[in-house]
Amino acid sequence: MRTHLTQMKQLIALIQATKFLWVFCIVLVLLNNSCSKNAELPLVTVYAHAGMSLYEERTIYPANSFEGIKHSVEVLNAEGIEIDIQLTKDSILVLFHDPKITNSPGFDGCIGLYDWAVLQDLTLNYSTYKIVPLAEVLDYAVAKEVKVYLDIKTFNYCTGKSFPLEVMAAKLDSLTKDYSIQQKKLIVAGSFNISLLSQIKLPNLCLETVNPDSAVKYAELNGFNYIVFPTNEVDSIQSQSLIDTPLNWGVFGGKSNGEIKNTVGFRPSFIISDNFVFTQKITR
Repeated sequence: MRTHLTQMKQLIALIQATKFLWVFCIVLVLLNNSCSKNAELPLVTVYAHAGMSLYEERTIYPANSFEGIKHSVEVLNAEGIEIDIQLTKDSILVLFHDPKITNSPGFDGCIGLYDWAVLQDLTLNYSTYKIVPLAEVLDYAVAKEVKVYLDIKTFNYCTGKSFPLEVMAAKLDSLTKDYSIQQKKLIVAGSFNISLLSQIKLPNLCLETVNPDSAVKYAELNGFNYIVFPTNEVDSIQSQSLIDTPLNWGVFGGKSNGEIKNTVGFRPSFIISDNFVFTQKITR
């Protein structure tokens, strides 16, 4: 009888151990599947376009407003913000997207026609939010350890001439000269203008383009480490040079959920998104 009891206890212990082993194996499988799934997700830096978005239906603040930037960073937990940069008549770098001023009462023409002292009264898109100098936004972003993409506009549409490129480069270098190398790496300076980029001393330089194939060659030739092109060009990516390049490449302007999903499938390094909340959701 005692032998039977002993054998029964051993059998129960074996069953319990086997059950534990099965549970352990199932947990391992689930963990492995979870890790594999996460490993398949592309590592994408998401920048909120124009601080939050260029489109009114995707934002609650005007494009390039400090309030929109702070909302993206402090409420939406943005990893990066994209902002548009222009030069005033007295050589102050400010945030403004459009070639001409159209939605600011009391102002007409272009940013480059006004001194900063006058522009301080410019409100954005019929709101009460005012234009902001780049210096304030850079200091804020660096303090928050947020990545910043600078889309630098180089053409004054009112004069029909480029802004003085050497002045723009010198002003940007002056604003960032006291930053540490790690802080400077938070910033990507981007432009369609190769000459401007060649004069900027920041470590991350991005060639903006509408032709990804040729951009790879020009970026590598000039020592730039980023290229970016419109979202609607992403379906044309067949170039082996783009697939093989060590450059960080990204797209800008994605608005609909479908556009964003399609873009993420190509595994870009970064996306400058007008649908920031959704883009962030599917890439984190």
